[in-house]
Amino acid sequence: MTAFHHCSLLLRRRAAALLAALVLLPASAHAGGGLPDDVLALTASRSGAAATIDMLWYAGNAQSRQLFTWYRRHVADLDAIGVAVDWIPLPQSEMSGIDADCLRSIAAFARCNARGYQPDANDGFDRLVQNFQAFDAFAAEHALHGLWAVWNSPRGWTGSASVLAAQDGSVDSALTFGMFLRKLGLHDQRALVASLHTVRQPGVDGPDLLYIFWDPDCAYCHRDFLRISDEAAEIHARNPTLGIRWVPVGVLRPDSQPKAARALAGYAAMQRDEQQYDPDRESGALSAAPGVAPQLMAAESENRLAYAALTGGSGTPSYLWDGHGHVTLLPGSPPDLMAYLAGLR
Repeated sequence: MTAFHHCSLLLRRRAAALLAALVLLPASAHAGGGLPDDVLALTASRSGAAATIDMLWYAGNAQSRQLFTWYRRHVADLDAIGVAVDWIPLPQSEMSGIDADCLRSIAAFARCNARGYQPDANDGFDRLVQNFQAFDAFAAEHALHGLWAVWNSPRGWTGSASVLAAQDGSVDSALTFGMFLRKLGLHDQRALVASLHTVRQPGVDGPDLLYIFWDPDCAYCHRDFLRISDEAAEIHARNPTLGIRWVPVGVLRPDSQPKAARALAGYAAMQRDEQQYDPDRESGALSAAPGVAPQLMAAESENRLAYAALTGGSGTPSYLWDGHGHVTLLPGSPPDLMAYLAGLR
């Protein structure tokens, strides 16, 4: 999907006719990190953000709705790592309409973003058209095309046309935002590491931490988990300062996510997944059924956000070593796992 393919010729013509007569949107509605004042960008209240992502929101679009819904649940997590997200509402040709009140605040915008929303007064179309005209001019000036997100980088305005983050082509909101954080290049790696929800490896519990991103359906994760579990005493003897933290993420397929969330209940849950792992189907044993505790689902989603930003979505397992004042990444399973673990000092 491109940013302007959903804006029909009718919208462009109507926008041109309306532009002179429309009242400019208030600058107070804009907090878009350097966007022109006539571009409406809605934001939640926060201060001290080190960077801002401006997300384009297409009226009536299911992917836009899913991304915004995820964002609303995780504003605090994004704020904690110093990243603000603002939303630029734009029209698309198949939109059913929108009320002007939806564009007055982020809270009102959230209500109108909900599934099944139906406009009442339907008096917001002109404002969306104006916003399209203003953003279209800005995008042309900076050679930004086919966008889902823009941000002001040290090299100037840039953006991303990618929003499909999951391997099956569906929208994975946490991975999508994580990819945007990585492209920003301004996030705090240590804050992201500190935000991880982890499971402690018994018997390997020194002060120098290795984080292993683990998917419950990943065959290489399965192999490495069993090896580390079986040889925990030997690993500790060879490297007493090493501590291992597992980071469950569901990235291989959609039903990996509830399994990864259940794994966050603790090491015993991870053991159940791995001890009954089906190698033929490459499937962990934890249930993929709905009904996972909401706090565990939220934690898994936050892990995927950090996973994408820290690793670039490099796959599982990924080994993240937080030692000697900097963070280093090994994507994939080490060729010699025991030698790798012994050498982390």
